[in-house]
Amino acid sequence: MKEDLQRVKNNRQEFFADILKEDKKDNQSHYFINTPNDNSIEVYSSQRLPYEPKGWLLEMRNAIRHHLKRLKGDGVCLQALYKSMDQRFFDVENVLFYKVGPSSFNHLNIKSLQFERAYEYPLIVNGHHFEHYQSYKIVDQDETNSQYWIKKRTLATWKSIPIPKLASETKPHTIWHAMKAGLVNILDRTKSDFYGLEVTIKAPIHIQVHLVTIMKPLLDGMISAFHQHDSSDIDEVVFWLKKYINLPTQQIKNLLLDSDNAILGLRNLIQPYRNGVK
Repeated sequence: MKEDLQRVKNNRQEFFADILKEDKKDNQSHYFINTPNDNSIEVYSSQRLPYEPKGWLLEMRNAIRHHLKRLKGDGVCLQALYKSMDQRFFDVENVLFYKVGPSSFNHLNIKSLQFERAYEYPLIVNGHHFEHYQSYKIVDQDETNSQYWIKKRTLATWKSIPIPKLASETKPHTIWHAMKAGLVNILDRTKSDFYGLEVTIKAPIHIQVHLVTIMKPLLDGMISAFHQHDSSDIDEVVFWLKKYINLPTQQIKNLLLDSDNAILGLRNLIQPYRNGVK
């Protein structure tokens, strides 16, 4: 009896081991991670990473985090790329950084951060045609030119926009208000579906800014400042926004509906969300 139980137990272990092997093999058909050298990571996948991954997507995210910890350097320039022919709208910074987890980059003192999206099919790897590709690379400062985009027209410039605080808890509407109140020079009003941003941050001495952590509210606020709100839920939006921005109600409304700097067009810029806005 004891031998039979031991035999069953061993058979079960072999059975589970076989399942794990098959799962591992199956996951390799979903994603592949390449590390060409100590300063770069390449990720190929059949799906774009979601906010709350499960199954092989969770395994892939954890593997990306593990490999990111291998990147080393102080005062480094980090270059990130997302490549796919997927035409759906999404924020590329979410895919490259926020869905991976900003804390995965905390060990790096990033001096300069460049990220971009390319409309191109990823390479076929190990016989698999993956739909999505993202990479991270530490480069020299003179290597940060875009690989896929060429500057053609400058739409707007700005200089010395004061921001009260720039940290992980900073809200996009704080940046939006700073941009609306600052001196912005509009150079070209020709509508463009594709555009880039160059931002220089001058922080006080002895204050270290974690670029990955503050990037999302910074970019959302800046890009919003070049849109005009389409009047959706305007009164409710102004009511909640007034709790964050110390301005008269009518002035907030005027800023939302103002078209002077709206070179990126008209859109539903801000919506009521729970006890606030988003």
